[in-house]
Amino acid sequence: MKQRLRVMFIGFLITLLLYIISMWAADTQNTAYVDHNENLKIHENTEVSDSEIIQPTIVTERLLDRHKHDAERFAEQYTGVLKDNSFIMASFEEVQDLLERGSGILAFGFPFNTSCQNAFPVLERAFREMGMDQRQGYHAKIFYYDILDDYYENNEHYQILLEHTKEFLKTDDDGNLSIVVPNVFFISSGKIVGSHTDTVESVMNPQDPLNEEQEAELLEIYKKFIQIMNDACNVC
Repeated sequence: MKQRLRVMFIGFLITLLLYIISMWAADTQNTAYVDHNENLKIHENTEVSDSEIIQPTIVTERLLDRHKHDAERFAEQYTGVLKDNSFIMASFEEVQDLLERGSGILAFGFPFNTSCQNAFPVLERAFREMGMDQRQGYHAKIFYYDILDDYYENNEHYQILLEHTKEFLKTDDDGNLSIVVPNVFFISSGKIVGSHTDTVESVMNPQDPLNEEQEAELLEIYKKFIQIMNDACNVC
């Protein structure tokens, strides 16, 4: 008899516990439903200004949030650039998006190339002297893409980049278009408005560092193209 009462009591407790849990779950669901509806009402009644409309590009604030990490990585690869630099280590998708609809500066290169080591610190200096680092959004960054693997594999990514930049490229000894590094493109609303390849003509040995006159010449070239980009860019 005592055993039977004990079993009945335990069964009662289990039933009560299940009831309490089911009531709690129902209440939580109702609360979530109300909150969801309230959020819908807020979004339906909220006016969005033109400045708040997200542009049709994958280059978002999430990309800019990672800038500090990218800048440090870039400085490790390019020793002439400070850790606090303006470079973003862009993915192929981000590069493609910039070429198709974005506005900004795109630099192709790879760290084992001495000309890239010489050019990119000068590009960073031109960028800052033109006040680009004080702007908002992705216009305030230089998009860098390491093109080495795509170049040697001659893969689909490389073919897409060739197609986007072909008007500004030269052919190699076999008559094929080739992206020579360093290659910097200045883009306004998905249109390339300027490009500069290598450093300056007076460099006889690409393995040598630039002298003061060569740096000054390259600096003015970059600044000129930045100005052209700014003049062509409606949102800059």
